[in-house]
Amino acid sequence: MKAFYLLAIYLVLLSVSEFCGPSSPRSGELASNNERSPAIDAGLANRNADRFSNQGQSPKCRDDILPCEVYWAASDVFIGEVIEIIPLDRPAIQAAQNRVPPVQVGQIRFQVEKPYRGTKQTQVLIENVPDHEGRSYPFVLGEKYLISAHGSYGTAPESRLVIDVCSHIKPVSQAEEEIRYAEEQSRKYPNGRLSDALISGGFIQGRAISLPKPALPKAAREAKVSGRVYVLLEVNEKGKAIKAEAVCGHHLLKEAAQKAAMQARFSPMLLSGKPVKVSGVIIYDFSTP
Repeated sequence: MKAFYLLAIYLVLLSVSEFCGPSSPRSGELASNNERSPAIDAGLANRNADRFSNQGQSPKCRDDILPCEVYWAASDVFIGEVIEIIPLDRPAIQAAQNRVPPVQVGQIRFQVEKPYRGTKQTQVLIENVPDHEGRSYPFVLGEKYLISAHGSYGTAPESRLVIDVCSHIKPVSQAEEEIRYAEEQSRKYPNGRLSDALISGGFIQGRAISLPKPALPKAAREAKVSGRVYVLLEVNEKGKAIKAEAVCGHHLLKEAAQKAAMQARFSPMLLSGKPVKVSGVIIYDFSTP
């Protein structure tokens, strides 16, 4: 079953360069595993799209992406050592591996040394998926990396994730700026939450029943500023936004994004059948006329 699942992911990426999460729990229900919910990561394809510089048949990875975008666009961020590389011996995937240069398709097992967001497990299994051009990240056994991954699912003792060549993976030795940012953000927002007492809901865009769009501020329009803003939101048991902080984006856009986020309304988030407060991320895209 696992082999068919990975093959399906590969074929989808070859055709549309988007991947989707696993099957969801029942509507409104948070998964108790890891205090996070795969169902709430409904905006996965939308946020992943911003990691590419174009959306044609051969997307190229953005080279101007900021550390805050890498951090907040991911569902899981951690430092880990590669302890196992698991190739997949299947005819359809083997054809991709026969390309020049060869493609590393398979699963990578990490020993987690420093979690920043998402997983709390000591080991994580990652699906290393190739893009349209057959590229995938060339991990090295025994090397330590700063991982920014997407689409967390699975149950203890392992958490599974998906990455591709545009996931902005870096060896620890080359990720000083990104690690410094992750350290700062994890102290300020423990596990990506506004408060350590809140449950992490991941990306909650897909749970919104009302999500007003922010107006482009006059100053941003005059300065021709556009871009994406990530807002960390606290939502109460009734689905009402009660606190918002723009954690990534241009300073001329942050206030407008925060104000719009405070007007958002969500389906109540449930844990074991009971409404709970959650902290989650929503994304706003601003464009100039």
